[in-house]
Amino acid sequence: MNENGNVVHYGTAASDFKQNVFTQEGLDFIDQSAQSRQPFFLWLTYSSPHTNGPDPNPQPPSDCEGAAKPAPRDADALASEPLPMPPNFNEPDVSDKPDDIKSLPLLTGPDIQDVARKYRCALESLLSVDRGVGRVLDALKAQGELGNTYVIYTSDNGFFNGAHRIRYAAISGQEHPFPTGGVRANGLQQIQCISVWKRHVRQDHERLHALVKQQALCLLQRRRFQHLPAFALEVPQELIAQQ
Repeated sequence: MNENGNVVHYGTAASDFKQNVFTQEGLDFIDQSAQSRQPFFLWLTYSSPHTNGPDPNPQPPSDCEGAAKPAPRDADALASEPLPMPPNFNEPDVSDKPDDIKSLPLLTGPDIQDVARKYRCALESLLSVDRGVGRVLDALKAQGELGNTYVIYTSDNGFFNGAHRIRYAAISGQEHPFPTGGVRANGLQQIQCISVWKRHVRQDHERLHALVKQQALCLLQRRRFQHLPAFALEVPQELIAQQ
């Protein structure tokens, strides 16, 4: 991991699990920054539930090759979770869909089993993200800063997981042929950004504008332009107008 220009290598122990490392980096930053009277900005971007290495995984679970990796403690925690199958799952008639969809064959039994496997791995991988977000909020509370801090939690598109015959999140490596329904698609969202902005935002319009810009960049990097107006609506207008 690149830490302020220095490449730091982590091992394969359970304590080196990537999402936990990200969380700890964020907690250390909060604890250090809270000692100052200056505002701080934390942009914490987890990689789950995107597909992660290593393959093969030296830690459990052993059934998440080519999929998101849960923390070792969460191995098989959701192994019995059923795969959502809405009406558009493995859609039998795609004659009204774009050409990229029309060209897709129906999913086979093994295809559906693989989608379900990766879906469960992705769900399990989010358990560490959920704990991490909770620890960030606990750290802000412990420092007496939670009531004076904006915490903005965003996502980009979701996975298809068999909807419209699409097994995962793209077709032949290309961008989706149509939107996936905001932050959710067939029951699973891709977590992208958690932004923490502390202190004095009511007295500093320029810093608030920087927050909006940074969060917009987080969304723009995934080309999720449709989220930007919704995000802007969440910013209190009196804050934007205040100089």
